[in-house]
Amino acid sequence: MSVDPVDQLRRERDYLRGQVRELAGDAGLVGDSPALRRLTKQLRAAADSVEPALLRGEPGVGAEALARCIHDQSARANGPFVAVNCRAVPEGMLASELFGHVRGAFPEALGDRVGQLELADGGTLFLSDLCDLHPALQDKLAQALGDGAVVREGGSRTRRVELRALFGTTREPSVALAAGRLSPALYYAASALTIEIPPLRARVDDLLPLARQRLEHLARRHGLSSPTLTADDEARLLAYSWPGNLRELELVLERALLLGVSGGFALQLTTPTTPADESAARLEPSREEVLGALATSEWVVARAARKLGLSRQAMYRRIERYALRRPPQRSP
Repeated sequence: MSVDPVDQLRRERDYLRGQVRELAGDAGLVGDSPALRRLTKQLRAAADSVEPALLRGEPGVGAEALARCIHDQSARANGPFVAVNCRAVPEGMLASELFGHVRGAFPEALGDRVGQLELADGGTLFLSDLCDLHPALQDKLAQALGDGAVVREGGSRTRRVELRALFGTTREPSVALAAGRLSPALYYAASALTIEIPPLRARVDDLLPLARQRLEHLARRHGLSSPTLTADDEARLLAYSWPGNLRELELVLERALLLGVSGGFALQLTTPTTPADESAARLEPSREEVLGALATSEWVVARAARKLGLSRQAMYRRIERYALRRPPQRSP
């Protein structure tokens, strides 16, 4: 039986469009809010660039999926996309994970291992939780990216690599730099282009279309029919502040979908976090980070609070908690 080439092309087109929609949904790129339009503009600029880029946002905003979108729309789309979660790798193994090792480099090194930088050759490397890297390893990484060369742990041979680096962080880079959590070398290498990822609570207009899209996706994944959100469901979704962002939305919808198999769709949300309680939506800043934000803001509390994503009142509470005092100003 012959296949109509036009019909075949149409099916391939529809399949690719569906794949694009799935990727956009995974990255949270559904809706038309001003915040999403700004983000999309930044992503397009990053895809057109060859420079490293830093994606900054709260936990759960989908930085890795956005990094993949940048890769897929860039000139490196046909190359590999390699993602490394720095927080998920034991600190003692991060150097080996990134640079690889040769046999005998350490007792457990029973054979040669290719590192993630080599695996990303010709493509894109995405490192999340950048500030969790030890500062010495950050410097080594910055040098490797600048030189386009890596040396495996325990080895001496230099291997050339040609890749683009994207970085993810949940912290304000300048504050992490002042607090000593980010080395100057990697800070300047990583922040040539910075993309600010808005939290889900800043995209209220996108929430319902995004929830519908993710619900359809989850239903297909589990082989279920997609339920329709009721007016009560929509009101609950809109009333909640989503401290866990896209990741939390996905978990809430999936739980409701699976619990509803036998008894109807069951959307359950915990008590909403109030917008003023921004500390619940972010990683708790350390004393060093609070002090660093104040120092880089000349102790203007409102400015320092914005850098940490806190309200001014929340910033004052942390100043009191950590017993911070502004250093005496020198006389001119």
